[in-house]
Amino acid sequence: MNVSALRSARHWNLAYRHGTTFRHVSEAERIMFATYVRVIAGETKVVDIGCGTGEWTRTLARMGATVRGYDVSSVAISKARTLSPKKAGHPSYGVWDVNSDTAPWYLKPQSVDVVSCRLSLSYLDIPRLMANAGRWLKPEGVVYVMTPVDDQPADAEPHRGWHPLPHRGLNGEQIASLCEQWRSADRYKLDFKGQTIGLVLQHPQ
Repeated sequence: MNVSALRSARHWNLAYRHGTTFRHVSEAERIMFATYVRVIAGETKVVDIGCGTGEWTRTLARMGATVRGYDVSSVAISKARTLSPKKAGHPSYGVWDVNSDTAPWYLKPQSVDVVSCRLSLSYLDIPRLMANAGRWLKPEGVVYVMTPVDDQPADAEPHRGWHPLPHRGLNGEQIASLCEQWRSADRYKLDFKGQTIGLVLQHPQ
């Protein structure tokens, strides 16, 4: 299965119908995010790209942020909406292929404080997304990335046949290249060995 197939709505709808789940949000991840990213209740606006069924999206909302989650999978978004009733303080969601579709109305220039990519960036068109994120962010806004560190080449075929691949990551070269595109790039470990990391990127070059 090639990388482009892993980016398709068909693949992810099938994965979520089969019950694919991602790494649960840990207390350590929540604490480290809050340490590096200031969330002001009722003021901080976040877009969560590749939100899946919305566990991280809901975590951000509980922290006080106004959050909208997007995913290419209509199945995932349907599940996320079921888990997030429409009422004050809950996130909203939309189906969107960030790799190919026009950005939704929600993402106007300098309109958001945080662009979040939790366990999703390795499936996305990274140059396209980072260029767009630089436009969407307010002057002091940040991009948050949570990713496994994966030593495979970026274009490697990870498995033969169908597999949801919920923990595909970025390799060291991709991470270094990503950090070089931003004037401020904080990196921290989310496990003892540093096999999962958080990145907080600010001020595009």
